[in-house]
Amino acid sequence: YDAVECLVHFLSVKDALALACTSRSWRIAVNQEMIWRQLGRKEGEENQLNYLRKEYTEYVEKYKDSSFDPICEEAFVLIYPLYLERTWNEYMKMQHNELNCLNTTSSTALPL
Repeated sequence: YDAVECLVHFLSVKDALALACTSRSWRIAVNQEMIWRQLGRKEGEENQLNYLRKEYTEYVEKYKDSSFDPICEEAFVLIYPLYLERTWNEYMKMQHNELNCLNTTSSTALPL
């Protein structure tokens, strides 16, 4: 695993996650607390293991019948807030687009 640790050191969090999702072998190789802890430090994120414990437990429960093992807790704590932020931004963009669509439709409607 030393070679994997060295390889992952040069990757971003996004790229390391993509690597972990490519195959079962890579998931096992990359799914190490130490690797994700180092990635977190590199990204400037210091995580506490109790942070998001409930969410991680729920996440692990969903993976019971999956062919992939769930990512380790260190990875989850690092990635989950980024996932929530991306999802929130997409939701807000969608809401903004819907409002613009409604404003455009209402301003071009002919008065009765």
